[in-house]
Amino acid sequence: MCTLFATLSASADRPPSGWKDVLREKGPEGFAKAVRDHKGLLLMDTTLRDAHQSLLATRVRTYDMKQIAPFVTHRLSALFSLENWGGTL
Repeated sequence: MCTLFATLSASADRPPSGWKDVLREKGPEGFAKAVRDHKGLLLMDTTLRDAHQSLLATRVRTYDMKQIAPFVTHRLSALFSLENWGGTL
């Protein structure tokens, strides 16, 4: 495992708050209102989803994605959403 990821997963207790926390605390209606009231840009990352649906699927293993997950959790918590798994068969 990369030293950066090992340090991150070992030292970080709880990721910074994000949109999921808004949903938990305010429920679906409060979440929808927070989204409507948000003045900034809301971004979605599809890297992990696309890794399984593209040429990366033959090179990026689930094991590899699990290794990067702590970094993604702590460094990208401000994203509106993360898509992790696709629906194609």
